[in-house]
Amino acid sequence: MAPPKILLCGVVFGCLNQLFKRVSSVNKSAGPFDALLCVGQFFPDSPERLDELSNYIEGDSEIPLPAYFIGGEAPIGGFERLS
Repeated sequence: MAPPKILLCGVVFGCLNQLFKRVSSVNKSAGPFDALLCVGQFFPDSPERLDELSNYIEGDSEIPLPAYFIGGEAPIGGFERLS
């Protein structure tokens, strides 16, 4: 059995559309990857990006592979959107 292929990314700042577009491209060219691990600040740093986050939470936008995030802060309510 092959070890899992994990794709890593750094700070996202809530730019989820841009992130997942790039992840889809990399997954097609170098994948398939089993998961995405985001490190650093994942949540938006401006109120304008909260709607983008909500689209993914509510299922209106699709995440191309299992994604996990660690670390960072949620200065404008990112964690609250998850509850």
